[in-house]
Formats: sequence, C-alpha cells, structure tokens
Amino acid sequence: MEVDIIGAILVLDEAHNIEDIARDAGSVDVEEDVLQKLQTELQELCSVDPMIYQPLYELAQDLLSWIEGRKNKLEKREFQHYCTCWAGDKALRELQEANISQQCFPILLDCAKQAIKAATDTEAEGSHLSGMSVGLFSSLTYFFSRNGCHVPDFQLALRRYVKRDGKKAGDWTYTLSLWCLNPAVVFKDIADLSLSVILTSGTLSPMNSFSSELGVQFGTCLEAPHVVDVESQVCVSVISTSPDNYPLNASYKTADCYTFQDALGKSLEEICKIVPAGALVFFPSYKMMEKLSNRWRETGQWSRLNSRKPLFVEPRGGNQEDFDSILKDGNQLAENSGKGGAAFLAVCRGKVSEGIDFSDDYARVVIVVGIPFPNINDIQVGLKKKYNDTHKTSKNLLGGNEWYCQQAFRALNQAVGRCIRHKFDYGSIILLDERYKEERNRVYISKWLRKSIQQFNNFDMSLEGLRSFFRNAKEKGHTRNKSQKLSKSDQFGEKTVSLTKCEAAFSKLKSQDDFEVQASIQINDELEISQEIIDQECDSHTSSRCSEASSHEDPEITLVEETPGMGECGAASSPGLFSKDGNYSSTMMQGPY
Repeated sequence: MEVDIIGAILVLDEAHNIEDIARDAGSVDVEEDVLQKLQTELQELCSVDPMIYQPLYELAQDLLSWIEGRKNKLEKREFQHYCTCWAGDKALRELQEANISQQCFPILLDCAKQAIKAATDTEAEGSHLSGMSVGLFSSLTYFFSRNGCHVPDFQLALRRYVKRDGKKAGDWTYTLSLWCLNPAVVFKDIADLSLSVILTSGTLSPMNSFSSELGVQFGTCLEAPHVVDVESQVCVSVISTSPDNYPLNASYKTADCYTFQDALGKSLEEICKIVPAGALVFFPSYKMMEKLSNRWRETGQWSRLNSRKPLFVEPRGGNQEDFDSILKDGNQLAENSGKGGAAFLAVCRGKVSEGIDFSDDYARVVIVVGIPFPNINDIQVGLKKKYNDTHKTSKNLLGGNEWYCQQAFRALNQAVGRCIRHKFDYGSIILLDERYKEERNRVYISKWLRKSIQQFNNFDMSLEGLRSFFRNAKEKGHTRNKSQKLSKSDQFGEKTVSLTKCEAAFSKLKSQDDFEVQASIQINDELEISQEIIDQECDSHTSSRCSEASSHEDPEITLVEETPGMGECGAASSPGLFSKDGNYSSTMMQGPY
C-alpha cells in the first residue's frame, strides 16, 4: 500500500481474522502453468536486459525442473489429491536443490524488484513482464529473514490435484506452496515499525490466542458489553433435539445420516413458522449446506421451507456482482411475498457472516447449525495444529486442539453478530446442536451472550420460549419506528474510542480487592501502551460503543492479562510496550459483574 507506518498508530478494524491474514501474507501458492508462462516471458526479455531477467529465467527453470522431478513421488492424501510437505531444514535443502539458497536469494530478490518496477512504470518504454509472482518473493523473503531464524515456521509443499472448475477429468494441477504457519513472522515487522497497534472488532473473542500467535504483548485487552439490553432484546437458546426428539448433532460422524438431515429440516421449518421476519441460517461449510439442500429437495422439505419463507443460498465462490444480485433479489421477494421475510442459507466464514448488515426485519433470527470447526482434512489445518503442538512451550503457543477450537468459535461469534445491528434492534440467536449443551463449548461464546444462553427440556418448550420472546419484544416497543430520528448522541460513529473514556468504569473499583495490580495502572494522557486489543462485542461500524459501555452503571468490562514472554526468534515484545522507566507494565483488571 506504500503507507509509511514508522512511528504511526495503527488501528486494525475487523481484526478477528488478523492471524489468518498475517499467515496468508507470508505464504504463497504458485501453479506449474503460471511458472511456465513466466519462464516464456523471461526468456524473451533476457535479450532486453540479461542482468535483470537472466537470473529470474533460471529461477523459473530451476523450479519447474524441481517440480518435474517430484511430481510422480507425491503421497496420496485423498481422492485425486496428492501432496508431500517438507519442514525446517528439509525445506531448506529442497529449495537449495532448486538453486534457491540463503546466499543467492538477495541477488534474485534485487532482480525481481527491478523487474517489478519496470513492469509497473507506466511511462517506461520497451518490453517488460506482464505479470510477476510477487507473492513468491515476498514469502521467500520472510522464509530467509533474520538469517534463517524463521525457517522452522514454514512448510514447503508440492501438490497434485484435479481442480473443480470445469477441467476435464484427469487434468492434473501441480502447485508449489510455501506456507507460513506462524503469523508472528509477518506481524512482528508491523509491531516493531509502528508506535502502537490497536486491534478492534465486534468479535475478537476468544481473545487469548492473539499475543502468542502474533508474537507481541498487548498491554490492554478490553472485552466490553453490548450496546443493547441483552436480557430483553436478544433471545439466545440451544436447541438440542428435533420436534420428534431426535438428537441434533452436525458433527462429521452424524451429518451424513438421513435421519439427522430430515430432523434438521423439520426443525428449521417449525422455527420459520414462528419467526416474524427474515432468517439467517449458517452452516459449518459449503459441503454440508449443499448436502442438506440436496436431501431436502429430494424429500420435499425444501418446498415446505420455501412455502414458509423464500429460500436463498449464498453462492460458493463467484464474484461480488453475483452475490449482490442474490441479496437484492432476496430483499425484493421478501418484501413482496407476504411471508414475513426470506431465509438466507449461508456459511460461517463466508461473505454473509463477515460484515453484511442484516438489521431489523432482514434478520430477526440467526440460526447456527453445528459448530464451524475448520476442515480437519485440510492439509494446512493439520500442519498448523501439529506446528502449535511442537512449539507450544518454546513459543508460548496454544496447543493444536485449543487453537482449532478457538478458530471455530471466533467464526461462530462473527456469524451470530449479524442479528443485532443497532441499539434498537432485537432478535433471536439459536444454536442448533446438542454439543452447545456442554459448558466446555459455551465458554468460547462471546461474553455478551454467554450468560443469557437458555436451554429447554424439549423442542416444543424451545418454540414456546421463542414465541414468547417475539411477542414481548414487540409489546415493549423495540421495533424501531421508521420515522424516528436518532439524536446525535445515538448516531454510531460520531465519537472516537479513547482509553481515557474508561476512567468512569475504573473509578468504580473501590479497593485493592477489586484489582490484582491496581497500583500499576495509570489512566491519563501520558499513558504509553503499545498494543491494545479492543473487543467491542458489537457492530464494527460503532466506534462509540466502547465509550458508551464505560458509562453503564454496572460495566461488564474485563481487561485481561495477556501471555507473557515470547520466544526469542521474532517474538520479543515491541519496544513501545515499556513504560518511560523501561519497565513493562502487565496488568489484569476485572470490572464488577
């Protein structure tokens, strides 16, 4: 982006995905045919400027030769998918066999920079590259950085698979990958260059992975209450059985069972009879959503659901125009159908769950089917779990299984946030899976919802609770009158978030008993904090809510002590984390409940 961040204060909004973004920024996937096209272009350009293009041509040639020598020796992973991975020193040796070493890479990088500059200089005359794999050199730069200190944080991979994009059966795709498994490799550069980094999102929780995964300490962690009155404006319930008392469990062990699929369809139909407006239904994956949709079309359940609310399905892949078209059609049909809104079937981590505004009658209920764990068969997910287990002690990381759980519930918390979009909104959140009955799973759910989760003895009682909620919500006037104008103090985004705004909340803590280390806190204009995670637990566009939350009579504000001391390799705390006398001030602060 060519933004100078030296000494800057960086505010990263919607930061719930920052770990994934940082890992992706340090990773690259290059297909064999892309390398072949690059090689052809470079060969033609060698006559223009051999000093720049000859080394790059030889690099492309060496990588293609390396792929050719290994493409028939790959390990079978699943149907039409083969892969072999190399970690640490083995990855280093494999790259050396492709003539990419710690010693020669700086020369290749310099040539690549000149080639990219020539290609992007619109005023330059003559021939130049039409495209360059910038990601390859970016990933290799991180791989070789700090004298090879980060080599153990990467996996080199070669895959052979069949694409699902219309290619003829048997047309293999070969992809060379360099995967970064440690987001701290990328994020530490940002933390070191900037004065301060603030991560903020409505759904940062679970929060305790950020310090270890990003390799920096966060001096302040704030998990604030919601702007709405959760008790009267939100109905959160776990539904664990169907109308026929069949257990609802969407885990991979039972999701293929027709009895479960039929029971789930019947449950959704009964819920849709009660919900007075739009419904969002989130599934753990596109694969499960498609499987259930196909079954319901075969049995007639799809027609019965569609008769209650017009059904729309989030497209898999596709462009933004296709997605916007479906949203527009859905809104129009819902308004004209007379059926009390439409039902949108979507996927956790998809476009619908990541920031689309479904306020008021567009979504009076959010239903989450199952727990959105990442695909356990995904190669990178398996490698990341293994990496965390291996480096759990040396880098203060969460164990592989704990990391895996946190990824699932962060996606869940993001999805359920689609329901409540402003302080006058109201709606129901339904967790449709018996596993939510277990405390070990509910503990990961956002704090603003956790204490309000209801469990009923059977499906009929769940429906009665839902019916009662919508009846009471309407009577209490939470429905926002369209002619009502919000006062300036209620217009979200009018205020800025400031740590000094929290003084009102902190002043309520009367004694040493309220703090474990109260004396180490100073909240004033001179407070120097290098990294802050602010979990507003609310709309990403409502920057005023932190300050509003601090004025509540009984603020549910928790400041959590983060993971101390990272490993020495790229995980040390940023200098800005220390106070003026050079001492780091780590604090645990718990507001009254």
